[in-house]
Amino acid sequence: MREIAQREVIVENIKLPEAPRWHDDTFFFSDIIGRRVYRYEEGGPPSLILAVDQRPSGLGWTPEGDLLVVSQLDQKLLAVRDGSTSVVADCAELCAKTGRQITLNDMGVTDDGIAFIGSFDSEHAELPTLLLRVRPDGSAEVADDTLRHPNGIIITPQRTLLVAEMEGHRITSFEIDSDGDLSARSVFAELESKPDGMCLDVEGAVWVALPEAHVVVRVLEGGTVTDRIDFGDDHPLACTLGGPGRTSLYIAVVEFFDIAGATTPGRYERVSVAAPGAGFP
Repeated sequence: MREIAQREVIVENIKLPEAPRWHDDTFFFSDIIGRRVYRYEEGGPPSLILAVDQRPSGLGWTPEGDLLVVSQLDQKLLAVRDGSTSVVADCAELCAKTGRQITLNDMGVTDDGIAFIGSFDSEHAELPTLLLRVRPDGSAEVADDTLRHPNGIIITPQRTLLVAEMEGHRITSFEIDSDGDLSARSVFAELESKPDGMCLDVEGAVWVALPEAHVVVRVLEGGTVTDRIDFGDDHPLACTLGGPGRTSLYIAVVEFFDIAGATTPGRYERVSVAAPGAGFP
């Protein structure tokens, strides 16, 4: 197993960095507690794209290039076009049917515009929560209700959905059909600790943040870990592959956090890796 030690801090003083994304040769991210979405271009400070009063989390894009943003606390999916924000889908009714306080979280979007959104229940973390599906027409439905805290989400070029089950300590796989329905559920990998945000490379391996283990690991299908980045006492939360050739791994890091939102100022770090990124994010 390779240990990666050379890291570079590129953005600092973010209240709760999440949802790192690479799109159109630009790095994007959410600051959940700061209630902002930013873009970052080399050599300058982050630029504000959008303020989200109910806390932004997962990011994605429509086939037309509109930015999609998960609004956590009011359980909505937003779209940003030419500086204007609209509501694509209101998922509050679906969440309310559980009888629990569901918070929306990370998101993956297929090439044809189907968004899959994970969720959590901070008061009953041990119980399964919702994986929602929002179609391009704005219709929202429950794609799966058996996952234990569906968190980081990947959509592969082969149209496989990978979901980090945080409370299940595993990455779970589904096939996505042409209508966006899920089938062929299986375990991609069992993990040593709770997984958070993750991304895919061209060799089919997943880079996944394990906050409680203080590491980011590269894991193959079946569970073999090939690479490891140790953050000492700090907590990596999510990662994405971007930069020239998509061989830079961007990692969200905080010194302390908990699921209710208590956190210390965070940062984004960057490391160079061998295999380029693939799929979304």
